[in-house]
Amino acid sequence: MIFNKLFTYDDSPIPNWEFPELLDDKTTSNLKCELEELFEFRKDEFKVFDRNGSMMYEWTEYNKRDTPFAFDLISEFHSSEFIKFLEKTTGINGLIPDVHLHGAGYMRSGRGDSLKIHTDFNWNDKIKLNRELTLVVYLNKNWKEEWNGDIQLWDKKNTHCVKRYFPKWGNCVIWKHDELGFHGHPNPIESPEGEFRDGFRFFYYTSNATNDNPHRSLYWFDGKVPIDEK
Repeated sequence: MIFNKLFTYDDSPIPNWEFPELLDDKTTSNLKCELEELFEFRKDEFKVFDRNGSMMYEWTEYNKRDTPFAFDLISEFHSSEFIKFLEKTTGINGLIPDVHLHGAGYMRSGRGDSLKIHTDFNWNDKIKLNRELTLVVYLNKNWKEEWNGDIQLWDKKNTHCVKRYFPKWGNCVIWKHDELGFHGHPNPIESPEGEFRDGFRFFYYTSNATNDNPHRSLYWFDGKVPIDEK
């Protein structure tokens, strides 16, 4: 599944990483076909994201029966091995995946669609954790730059694009959450009809929870409280 762990890094305007062809061709093809079948036969079950003039379809339900290839991808990208890889790559320790995939998963946009420049939500209330990383894998073979669709990272004054990545086949782009992390693909997509900008998103989190009395399992009791040893 994981084909290439080589990456480029840029710290401007926010820390961001690109992995060319992170996924192997077979995995990328399977995901693309699965998304296309969902869109063809179950389009009415997609969530439509249209805030402030943006337009994107999102698939939100994942299981082994209906979305086996996405299910396998999720298992891999939520695994301990992959989390450790992300922590080593980004320098961020204590990363936690969201098993509910709130706001994540398959995404699809077509001709005329765009994602307006914005900053991301910083708190996942379901799992009570702080947003730390966004990871996107793209599923677009032979995407042409003149079609737009490039994810743009803007400066912290929200005046211009500093870094951009086009949604290439199997590529992965990661960026660190920042309260001034403006991004989007604001230019309407100009692909031919039926040619979609597809991808799969993951969000990773950290916790700032503390414990005033951390301890290991306690096997003794002094009559008042559990204790570590007699």
